[in-house]
Amino acid sequence: MEKLKLKIVGLKKSVQSRVMITGIHAVPIFIEQIDDKYKENVNFILNNIKFGISNNWHKTQCLTTAAHGSSFLMDEKLDHIFNTTSHRLADTILDKAHKFLKQLGIKNLKLTLNSCGVEKCKNCTELWCSKYTKGMYQAEHNHLDNGELFSFVYFAKYDATKDADLTFVKDMSNANERGFLVENSPNALHEELREHPVFCNHVALDIKECDLVIFPSYLDHQVEEQKHDGPRITIAGNLYKVIDDKKCNEHEYPDIGAFFNLLLFLYKMHIKKRVIK
Repeated sequence: MEKLKLKIVGLKKSVQSRVMITGIHAVPIFIEQIDDKYKENVNFILNNIKFGISNNWHKTQCLTTAAHGSSFLMDEKLDHIFNTTSHRLADTILDKAHKFLKQLGIKNLKLTLNSCGVEKCKNCTELWCSKYTKGMYQAEHNHLDNGELFSFVYFAKYDATKDADLTFVKDMSNANERGFLVENSPNALHEELREHPVFCNHVALDIKECDLVIFPSYLDHQVEEQKHDGPRITIAGNLYKVIDDKKCNEHEYPDIGAFFNLLLFLYKMHIKKRVIK
């Protein structure tokens, strides 16, 4: 049976009062398209970044810009270069995240992509890109490590008909132990229930290219095996609480833009001297 995908839908107010279904242990997940006007910026990023094999991530095969995911990327400066070129996308992600909080009724929490918690820091942004070609995948994991509240995935290049699913994993250990999800068990759920996204232990969302997905960082998730060449390309990262009275003590990398402007200035000065001579 074809695996069903969970669609996130809203209900009209006139219907809400008559609906008899609610959620227990429900986990909020935000899905929204990012405007086409950002595609040019994203394509520029994808054409100018360096990927490494993800040999630092457990049971995972993909290409990534994350220094913590690949020993082929020598240090976090490469993360910084990626982050410097993607500030417009980062601002959009923050806008969507605060929209998510507003929908949840959370009023006093301000988020940042910076792991240090300093809103204006330019060195600690949690943002990276992953590329999947045929045979690549990412094992079950979550993003809890050092104060992460929410995580996100932006589907920069994604064919919903062929590319691998982002799958969320639910804790169904009790159901498994008692045979509810085990075929041929006397307690097994009816086939239609067992394949329904509400009852199964792996849930794939109904995703389209340019969708942004935001979810609590504790949620276990994985990327299933990519079955064709692709590439399937996503941009992912984490969101942290803004701590206004905290100063970032991380090592500050030089401003990449200022560095290249300096090189351009020196080059022009060199040409000018040659012309004068």
